[in-house]
Amino acid sequence: MPGTQQLVAAGLGKVLEHQRADGGLPFVSDADTWCTATAGVALASVGTVPEVLHRLAGHLVRQQLPAGGGLSAHGRDLHPALPGAPALPQHRSGPHRDARGSSGEWAVSEQAPGGALPRHVGFVPDGNRRWARQQGLSVLEGHRRGARVTTAALRWCAAAGIDRVTVWALSLDNVVRRPEVAGMLTAITELADAVAGQPGWRLHVIGDLEQLPDPGCAEALRGAERVSAGDGPGAVSLAVAYDGRHEIVDAARSLLAKDPAAVLDSRAVSQELELRHQSDCDLIIRTSGEFRLSGFLLWQSVPAELYFTDELWPDFTERSFQRALASYAQRERRFGA
Repeated sequence: MPGTQQLVAAGLGKVLEHQRADGGLPFVSDADTWCTATAGVALASVGTVPEVLHRLAGHLVRQQLPAGGGLSAHGRDLHPALPGAPALPQHRSGPHRDARGSSGEWAVSEQAPGGALPRHVGFVPDGNRRWARQQGLSVLEGHRRGARVTTAALRWCAAAGIDRVTVWALSLDNVVRRPEVAGMLTAITELADAVAGQPGWRLHVIGDLEQLPDPGCAEALRGAERVSAGDGPGAVSLAVAYDGRHEIVDAARSLLAKDPAAVLDSRAVSQELELRHQSDCDLIIRTSGEFRLSGFLLWQSVPAELYFTDELWPDFTERSFQRALASYAQRERRFGA
């Protein structure tokens, strides 16, 4: 048993080292002692080595969550508790590598009071279909659940003092590729109506709506845009049939259409996009474990900080959002450099 405990502890130590390097964990004080003690508890309480590893993984995930939980019922099944195992000892701050690969500091608290706050947040709300499959529900119900999280996210942004939000509801590529696009458009139209009814937010719909298979959907989206609160302090852009490259090309064409002799430089393109309510973005949050932008806000994302999470969008909570803001507040922004 001692030999097995040492091997398990060594493996757990490698996991800690790897996650610290990726920015997934803060600096851990006395890590060797913690790994050895935790491995001993796991081996004493669980029968088989695979189950030991499963419980250790679950315990480690739970140690990264804020006090009070943050796991859905499905998450609790995936990451079981390990009764009697010691808590992960952490310094309030320590060296790590964040998602950008630059040196920085990690704050253990969910929020960083007084820290930097993004003015413009972009959401790539991925994972609605996977969530629906896991729950045994239709894809449409998955998108509707995701739409409810989106409207809730606007309330979280307003409470935090964030006044500009962009949500990628449907890519131009998926208009062609996804067989369930009709159901997606139903959920997106419902989402636009819900966003238009949010107090304090002005709705703008961006993207090539002419590419939608149902012209009635495009008109419904424009109708929601017209009835949204025109005097609200916040602006939310709903990206439908959207592609970042297409947006840049369209902006350039618009500039040249206004003045064929215009100087086509980065400043002119930025100004044109700002006229379309698309200023530079400060923070982009993508759910479902995908580590790419996929063409979202290609021009505006140059100075943005990126935050990725394994949570599926329907499972994304206000606590999840606060963790993203805390990560942003602790970064040394280099604005694309």
